[in-house]
Amino acid sequence: MHMMLNIKTGEYQVFDSGVVHVMEEGKTIISLGETNIELIFETKTGEEQSVDFKAVDKKNAQIRFTNVQGSLGFGTTRPFQIGESDGRALFLTFVTRSLNDTYLRTFEYTLYIK
Repeated sequence: MHMMLNIKTGEYQVFDSGVVHVMEEGKTIISLGETNIELIFETKTGEEQSVDFKAVDKKNAQIRFTNVQGSLGFGTTRPFQIGESDGRALFLTFVTRSLNDTYLRTFEYTLYIK
């Protein structure tokens, strides 16, 4: 018998959660039906650490990570809306970290619907 797992935290229902191992600079795309989250990791000498979010439209978002490195990680403190899924608001929280100077990094995420 297969049971369905249902997790709710506060007013958010967990839709999906996981870890992605990003192998190199450039684009990583997480797709959920028609919704795409494009993650762009880049290193730019002389620039500060930053994360910029851009809603391309209701179904596509882009998150650009500039000089985000280190084993302690960098992430969100609360869910933020990135689009819609089946007419419901779609939210994301994440933590990203790199273990050393090579480019392998982890991107831990949770997607919520509300």
